[in-house]
Amino acid sequence: MNYEKEFTDVKERIRQYEKWHAHLDRIRPNLEEQKQKAKQLKTILQDKQQDVDRLSGLSFSSLLHAVTGRKAEKIDEATALVLKAQLKYEEAEETMTDLHHELEEIDAHLHSLGNPKADFQRLLDLKKDVLLGEKNTALHSLVEAASTTTIYMNEIKEATEVGQKAKQALKSTIFSLNKASDWSTFDLFGGGFLTTAMKHSHVDDAKALIHQVQRHLRQFEEELKDVNQFTSFQIELTGFLTFADYFFDGFIVDWMVHGKIKDSHEQAVTLLAEVETTLSQLATIEKELHSDLEDIRKQKRAFILNA
Repeated sequence: MNYEKEFTDVKERIRQYEKWHAHLDRIRPNLEEQKQKAKQLKTILQDKQQDVDRLSGLSFSSLLHAVTGRKAEKIDEATALVLKAQLKYEEAEETMTDLHHELEEIDAHLHSLGNPKADFQRLLDLKKDVLLGEKNTALHSLVEAASTTTIYMNEIKEATEVGQKAKQALKSTIFSLNKASDWSTFDLFGGGFLTTAMKHSHVDDAKALIHQVQRHLRQFEEELKDVNQFTSFQIELTGFLTFADYFFDGFIVDWMVHGKIKDSHEQAVTLLAEVETTLSQLATIEKELHSDLEDIRKQKRAFILNA
């Protein structure tokens, strides 16, 4: 009697079904929040147009070029506010695009799963006569334990996979910031055209990468919520979702006002350490689950041999 694979397969589909529905319940309000955020930031950009001449309405790269190209002194507070708002506005718009794509992918996942709960009930009905026997009931308890442990391991693996993507994106961002920082040995507005152009190139790279980081961090936090909801383990959530906003705040102050990117770099390094700590926790849990599964299967083999 090999019920383990049958029960594990159908229970895994149930987990996926509940997981993606939980994601839908969280993504929809997040999408609405991003819409409101983009609306508010757009209002700020429009209101400040008279304070920054022709800068409002440009992309961040265009704003950056216009500011550093038109004046040698450090930028004023009004222009810094517009630059900061522009960065956050573009991030909100890109996040909305990501969320729309994710909703489409989740709908496709759910459609492919069919009705796993009904399938599970049919499997129980099919096997109920066999499972009613005293010995078979005990064996089924071991099968159930093995199935649950396997499903927990799947959840941990999914979270780890997304966390690794966030880790790699953060490493790439830090590398890009290091490159930009190398050019900060020159004065930001006095180092000549080539120095400024190279800095802008690395800033553009870092900006694109930070969106990737934020996307992966948001998905990582979603997976960690799944771990907390669908397993017996609890992982502390460290506020990954707010990273981009804090980063962009520091980015403007460091880069445009002080001519350096020390604080932004330190924020990324600190976050990388937090992600690595969480990944280490997941690895420890997965190792524990793997050991538990081996013990359960040993008990199952011994039970069958002694039956």
